[in-house]
Amino acid sequence: MWERSTLAASTASGNDSVYNPNLTRNDIEAIEMECVRRAIAVPAAHNELQLTICHVRRFYVKLGNLIGASEGIKTDYILVQYENDGSVHGWPVTEKYLKLQGVVL
Repeated sequence: MWERSTLAASTASGNDSVYNPNLTRNDIEAIEMECVRRAIAVPAAHNELQLTICHVRRFYVKLGNLIGASEGIKTDYILVQYENDGSVHGWPVTEKYLKLQGVVL
């Protein structure tokens, strides 16, 4: 199933990342919320991407375990978007994606 999900991530129209299928929705939510909590609790220690959209902050974290796949490549990076209304959305990203966003890894 994991290999099929990686393939789907690289071929699905408009969806180029998927979480590891072995993670439950609760696991994913806990990971995303922990990323936001860390970023808010210790602002100097988080990795925030600059964004021109008002009231939206984005943070990336290297988790050290395969969180999912992006662009058909398994990855341990997650990007989490935290909106002013409290909503949180996250997705797996690659080093390549982060570098295109101006991140120096």
